[in-house]
Amino acid sequence: MSKKTSKFNDKIENIYLTKFSSYRYKIFQFLEKLYKNLIDSRNGRIEFIIEYISKIKPKSILEVGSGVFPMYPYLPATLQNKLKYYICEVNFEKVRYLQKLYPNLKIVCNDALSLPYKDNHFDFVFSKGVFHHIDDNNPEKRKQKKLDFLKESRRVLKEGGTNLLMDFYYSPGQFKDILWHKLYRIILWESDYNYSHRTEVEEFFRHVGFKNTRSSEFDTFKGLYYYIIGKK
Repeated sequence: MSKKTSKFNDKIENIYLTKFSSYRYKIFQFLEKLYKNLIDSRNGRIEFIIEYISKIKPKSILEVGSGVFPMYPYLPATLQNKLKYYICEVNFEKVRYLQKLYPNLKIVCNDALSLPYKDNHFDFVFSKGVFHHIDDNNPEKRKQKKLDFLKESRRVLKEGGTNLLMDFYYSPGQFKDILWHKLYRIILWESDYNYSHRTEVEEFFRHVGFKNTRSSEFDTFKGLYYYIIGKK
């Protein structure tokens, strides 16, 4: 890799980690709402997570890499009142934004590859749209980072706890996938991504020690999504 390419990649990573504008985010929310109302309202992600949390009834939750779209405000009040809800987000400007919106939540700025929590701490750990951000120019290092991400999620789970990973199933030939890719990059200054196949991620789950893994996929207004669930 040339020095020019290296500097370009470093610049992209720096933008992703440090740049966030609530103004740009509001523009994105407006376009998202417009698209959902006029073209395709299918989502499924929020409903699935709410239904799953309601089913397993955890007392403590860690959301890894929430961005500015955490699940907490979508949960019923009956669940919110019984939960200890934690968020770990790598972008400090997004963390400050979230802390103002949700002062009652335990929100920290930290790398998800080395979570700042003790072993066996949470009943439920989940992430949505985060896994494709774990990247490296070296394929072996990229794979190891993705495994480390899952190892950390498993480490902080209590015995019998559950990890849910939800992410894009990117198809460059699909209009919806291309559209949201472009919007994220242009409006939100998002970086390039590295997508993984659902079966590959499920194998990662087994590799780091998760049990009773299962997976599926569903269509949303942003394109195809998949989820993996595993028990510690």
